Amino acid sequence: MKPILSSRLVCAILLVIAISVTSSSYLLAQNSFSLYSSGNTGSFMKFKTKTLHSTTRGYVGLNYSKPFQMLQLTGGNILLTRGYENQSANPSSTNGAILFGSYPDSVNSLHGEWGIEYETDYSAGGLNFWKCPSAISETKNFILFLKNNGNVGIGIGNPATALDVLGDVTISNLRNLTNSVLSTDATGKLILKSVSEVGDNLGDHVATQNLDMSRKDINNIYNLNSINSYSEQIYTGQIFGYYGRDYGKLEIYGGDLTYGAKIEIGDGGTDGAIKLITHRTDEIQMITNGKFAMTISSGEIIMGRPDNATDLKVNGKVYSNEVKVTLDKWSDLVFAGDYKLMSLNKLAEYINVNRHLPEIPTEKEVVENGVNIGEMNALLLKKVEELTLYIIDLQKQINALKNEHL
Repeated sequence: MKPILSSRLVCAILLVIAISVTSSSYLLAQNSFSLYSSGNTGSFMKFKTKTLHSTTRGYVGLNYSKPFQMLQLTGGNILLTRGYENQSANPSSTNGAILFGSYPDSVNSLHGEWGIEYETDYSAGGLNFWKCPSAISETKNFILFLKNNGNVGIGIGNPATALDVLGDVTISNLRNLTNSVLSTDATGKLILKSVSEVGDNLGDHVATQNLDMSRKDINNIYNLNSINSYSEQIYTGQIFGYYGRDYGKLEIYGGDLTYGAKIEIGDGGTDGAIKLITHRTDEIQMITNGKFAMTISSGEIIMGRPDNATDLKVNGKVYSNEVKVTLDKWSDLVFAGDYKLMSLNKLAEYINVNRHLPEIPTEKEVVENGVNIGEMNALLLKKVEELTLYIIDLQKQINALKNEHL
């Protein structure tokens, strides 16, 4: 049986070859055929009819009798798939490819110049437009890759987004002009607009990462409304001064005029002070709740203003070379002719009852309320003056007694 089958197979192959090389202006084979194995063992061959047409110019049509191209398929599909055996020896494509090239050349373009393939070996799976290699050892390339999920990759075989580009992107009609910015229109199309048209207001921006200026300048900020800090951001971030001016000193200027005020914060190296600096006779003013709390000028420090009395509280000692207290009255009234001096007898009775001099605050009052230095000095002077009057009166009584015994 095997020799008979072999002779049938040879005859069939010869018949196919004869039909393939025949050229005619008439219908080549109204019912052309192809061979495929059949049976449980694959030992038998069957014919499957197809419609194949050819013209005198060599054009071939599948299911179309008057093809307009070298190969024309009507009402059907072309399927390229991987073979049953590993075909990695073909550097073009394991799954099969449509290849394009110029003139056939067994050296330079053995497998064509460009190809379209369904690629699964070196990518996430998808349609690949590639530059055909000349040898198996060449690296796989993905000039344009359409992933199965619809993502498009340029230069990459596993695009992670709708468009994933590996390399630089140039849009010729969007080449940046002077004072222009890249923007979008209402449809999302990329366009160029002049800065004067869109302005330079970046709007509210919420940062998700740190901004590192790498010791570069931020110049010409017209209006910095505020720097808000949540948690300990200022503490952990820090603001450094200009290294080229005075080490790490931070200098904040009110303006670029010669006599503008400024704040200096030393870096802690040779100077760690905080300085508030003005020029000429300008003051340093501290204002709270819209009112002057303290004013520092070249010759004095003023707490509050006449219309805004301000207390100075010191939890500690005050050291001074001189303290001056201003009062609106003094104790000279004791020496007035109509001053009524308390008698010594009544003074003794008052002391026995109250345990302190008249008009002088008690110990409890002083502990609770403190002492007004000006008022206390005036009271003490009043008591000294009263004491002087008592001494003068006593001296008069002594002199009178002396005169009686002379």
